[in-house]
Amino acid sequence: MKINIIGETFTRIPKSEEIEEKKLRIAVKDLKRVQEKSRKRMMKIEGYSFCDRVQGILKDSDKYIEFLGQLYKYSKGVYDLTEFLNLVDDKVRENERLMFELDEFLESCEESGDRSELRSLCKSS
Repeated sequence: MKINIIGETFTRIPKSEEIEEKKLRIAVKDLKRVQEKSRKRMMKIEGYSFCDRVQGILKDSDKYIEFLGQLYKYSKGVYDLTEFLNLVDDKVRENERLMFELDEFLESCEESGDRSELRSLCKSS
């Protein structure tokens, strides 16, 4: 940092406390970025795992593709949550564990405010 005193410019040497505070702020930013990447990665893994289970239950590729299409439309905001859940195939709705997992997964996507994770999941499954 440069200081100008009566026409003379001096370089102020930062105090070690300021340096440590700056390093700490940088470390916290890096940690938050890593945590966010990790959270997104975990959501993707959970999503793929869930979709695999849905595919196993439906056993019909057309019904599975229809499910992914409905999930995609939900992610784009075409359907609200109630509409989407009403459209989900009966075989999926009959499986309580799977519906619980679906609720948990959708809730975590909503909390993060990032439905793009859902869209990328639909495109790659």
